[in-house]
Amino acid sequence: TTELDLESTNITDISPLKELKHLKELDLESTDVVILSPLQGLTELRKLSLWGTNVSDLSPLKSLKNLRELDLRNTNVSDLSPLVHLQNLRELDISYTEVSDLSPLKHVKSLNVLWFEHTNVSDVSPLRNLPDLKEVLLEGTNVSRSSETIHLLRKRGVRFYGI
Repeated sequence: TTELDLESTNITDISPLKELKHLKELDLESTDVVILSPLQGLTELRKLSLWGTNVSDLSPLKSLKNLRELDLRNTNVSDLSPLVHLQNLRELDISYTEVSDLSPLKHVKSLNVLWFEHTNVSDVSPLRNLPDLKEVLLEGTNVSRSSETIHLLRKRGVRFYGI
């Protein structure tokens, strides 16, 4: 199978998933999953939803080089540094997380869409280095609408929502 939807199930242990080497899409939304290490070998994974889980440690995702979409909304994530390895990541949602620092994302050059509403982010300067960025949602943050970076990115055609 290439897609697996476990949304809103009672699953806590995802270790059996490590056998699904050709899995492309995985939805773990609103589950009790916390430990992501069984996903390390799923290198063909392109889309992963962890929305509404208690996940905080993203380091097991480092090896998922083909990951294109990652939904981390409403998780306990605060550190984005493991994502620097995800050079094909195009869409990232970190809304309603503990994230306050976007600097690891300056290395994720493939990023098109970034949503980080209701986070503690105030500095968007790391986004300057993202040539493919098209859309940013930042409602409920401390980002200043007069930010030089926002002005610069708008001139490049980046669309901002929630500011």
